[in-house]
Amino acid sequence: MADLLLASPDRGPICDRLALGHRPDAAGVCGHPAHADLPERHPCSLVRLVTLVERLGRARDAA
Repeated sequence: MADLLLASPDRGPICDRLALGHRPDAAGVCGHPAHADLPERHPCSLVRLVTLVERLGRARDAA
């Protein structure tokens, strides 16, 4: 999945959209409704994916 996002010319807007609403609540759990049935600690797996893609993209763009 990271490779697909990294290859996309729209990587930035896609990553921004994916991460939208993924914020920790007071207990440190991601408050996004996608986790209503199975709560995840923040940063959740989606936020970690977006962070990875952003870092790899910056490294690739700098090379």
